[in-house]
Amino acid sequence: MTKWLSSFFVVVWVALIFRFSTQTGSESAELSRGVLELFRLDPDVFHTPIRKTAHMVVYFVLGAMLVDALKHHGLKGTQSVLVALALAIAVAVADETVQHFIPGRVGALTDVFFDTIGATVGIALMNRAKQMVELAPQP
Repeated sequence: MTKWLSSFFVVVWVALIFRFSTQTGSESAELSRGVLELFRLDPDVFHTPIRKTAHMVVYFVLGAMLVDALKHHGLKGTQSVLVALALAIAVAVADETVQHFIPGRVGALTDVFFDTIGATVGIALMNRAKQMVELAPQP
C-alpha cells in the first residue's frame, strides 16, 4: 500500500471514530442495544463489556493503521511505535473531550485507558508483522 493511501485510511478511520463520538447519548445507546440484541446478550450483564470491547477494537485498528502509515512515511522501529502510540492517545483524548460536549454523553478517562490498550496491542502486532516481513528471506 502506498504511503498516501495508508494515510488516507487513517484519516477515514479517525473520521469514523469522531462520527461515533458525536452521536447523542440516545443514538449511542441504541447502537449498543443493537449489538447486544444481535448477539442475544443480556444488557444488564454485557452492556459495559461490549462498549469497552468496542473501544479497544476500534483503537486496535487505529494503532495498526498508524504503524503501517508511519512506516510508509519512513519511520522505523521504536520511532514508529512511539509516534503511533502518541497519535492514538491524542485521538483518544480528543475523542473523549468531544463527547463531553455532546448531549447525553460523558468524556471518560477510563475510555482513554481502554482505547490505549487497544491501540497498544494493534501497534505491537502490526509492528511485529512488519518486522517478520522485513526479515523473511527474499526469493
